[in-house]
Amino acid sequence: MKLCSDVIEYQGNYWHANPRRYPPGTILNIQNKGPTPVEDIWNRDRDKKEQAERNGYRVVCIWEDEFLDDGYSVVNQCLSK
Repeated sequence: MKLCSDVIEYQGNYWHANPRRYPPGTILNIQNKGPTPVEDIWNRDRDKKEQAERNGYRVVCIWEDEFLDDGYSVVNQCLSK
């Protein structure tokens, strides 16, 4: 049996500052953190993805709005990558 070395991350539009919704320079009020520039959120997500990839994982991200629009297609695309 082949073990899966993929990570699928479901990214909420607000919590991960979807760049299609939040332009650079936007400040979000993150619970337990307070005002947070979207660039800090993007950098944290990028660093997390790069660390997983350095450890041999392939990371596929699904945005909340994509899933809500057509979750079936998004999951199928994710599984076929």
